Amino acid sequence: MENTKQLIASLGPPGGSALDLGMGDGRLVAWLVMRGFSCVGIDVAPPDEPLPNGASFILGDVREADFGVRAHDLVVARHLLQCLRPSEREQVLRRAWAALRPGGT
Repeated sequence: MENTKQLIASLGPPGGSALDLGMGDGRLVAWLVMRGFSCVGIDVAPPDEPLPNGASFILGDVREADFGVRAHDLVVARHLLQCLRPSEREQVLRRAWAALRPGGT
């Protein structure tokens, strides 16, 4: 996770809205909130620990969940893509791209 944190920190000032696809235990969501992001995490299982204020959780499958349109400044899919079939990856990535606000990452 340290590499992911370093990459996100290098993108510029923190803040805005983040979407974590396949959020797992919620540690990255908690870190993003500490960096000033409001954050939504989506996963098929709830996080191990309660999420901090500024974070929300959607119980669901990323292949079917609504990511929103131009709703987020940052979309993260750490450890998710290798769990999907190639056609599913493409579909999820297209929807993730659509969920980004102009200038988002």
